[in-house]
Amino acid sequence: MTTGKRDIEAAIKVFVHGFSTDKSRTFPYEASRVGPLWLMRDAERKNARDYRGEEWIVHDVAAEEADAIVRQHARPGFAVSVVIANDGPDEPTRTAYKALGRFGRDRE
Repeated sequence: MTTGKRDIEAAIKVFVHGFSTDKSRTFPYEASRVGPLWLMRDAERKNARDYRGEEWIVHDVAAEEADAIVRQHARPGFAVSVVIANDGPDEPTRTAYKALGRFGRDRE
C-alpha cells in the first residue's frame, strides 16, 4: 500500500468515526467495515421504520464489487460515497457507476 493510499484510508477512518459519533447523539450510529467498504448506520432498532439512511464509503474498489457488497448488506435507504485521490481522474469512476444504472445523481 502506498503512502498516499494509507493517508486516504486513515482520513476516511477518522471521518467515519467522527461522523458516526456526531450522529450518535440521538441514537447509536455505528461505523464498521464490510469487506473493503466502510458502513455507517443505526444500531439495531425495535421498529424497522425508525432506521435513518445508511452511508457507504468506497475507496479504491471497483464499482461492480462495491455495488455487489452494498446490495448484499444494505438496508433500504442508503447512500454510496466514493473517495478519489485529488490527483486521480474521476471520469472512469463516474462512468463505471453510471453503467450500473442503479445509483442516483452524481455528487461533487
